[in-house]
Amino acid sequence: MRRRWVGVIALAVALSSCGDNDALAPDPSLAPFVGDWRAASLVVASPVAPDLSVDLIELGSSFDLNIQRSGHYTAILVFAGQGQTEIGQISLSGPSAVILDREFPLPREISRPSCSTALIA
Repeated sequence: MRRRWVGVIALAVALSSCGDNDALAPDPSLAPFVGDWRAASLVVASPVAPDLSVDLIELGSSFDLNIQRSGHYTAILVFAGQGQTEIGQISLSGPSAVILDREFPLPREISRPSCSTALIA
């Protein structure tokens, strides 16, 4: 009897966690952006002096982006031998640009560089 209740509870949990599959459904408007991308340039501006910027790719970094049909993405930045992974959802911003809306890590989980570790030389 106990074994049957465990089976019923397990089945109920499995069925209730199925959720909405629309979140993974393909978004036809994103079709031109789906796939793997490698940045040719990644320019970062200084938060202190906005007219000062640096291209991280020219400094030997890499930035890879994988965009799924559902609009979910995974981005990996490798700078100075250290990797940082970001996961989120993209949305269109005009006919040829996307906005990356980060879901992980949350902004409060990312440490901000101090003045001594700033990327600007």
